[in-house]
Amino acid sequence: MLTVAEETLSALAEAHGKQVSTHLYGQEINAETYAICKADLLLKGEEDAGEHIVGGPEYSTLSNDAFPSMKFDFMLSNPPYGKSWKSDQERMGGRDGIRTGAS
Repeated sequence: MLTVAEETLSALAEAHGKQVSTHLYGQEINAETYAICKADLLLKGEEDAGEHIVGGPEYSTLSNDAFPSMKFDFMLSNPPYGKSWKSDQERMGGRDGIRTGAS
């Protein structure tokens, strides 16, 4: 997902005569998907970006921001399909206490 988004952004920028600089960061809860992401970056010659990809069961994009001190202009998030969201909901304060970015 990251490298496809980067390629698309670069193509759009070029088509509009713009230059963009992308820096890939990511987190993945699923071990297999994490490994695929790291392999994709290696195969595409983006080994440095691989250092900014974290993975493991504690890295839910819903309830555990792996890069809390970073500011991003754009972000992609893929909901955890096929996984219960209950533990994420509990970590985010339960049904009544879910925090959103909107205040």
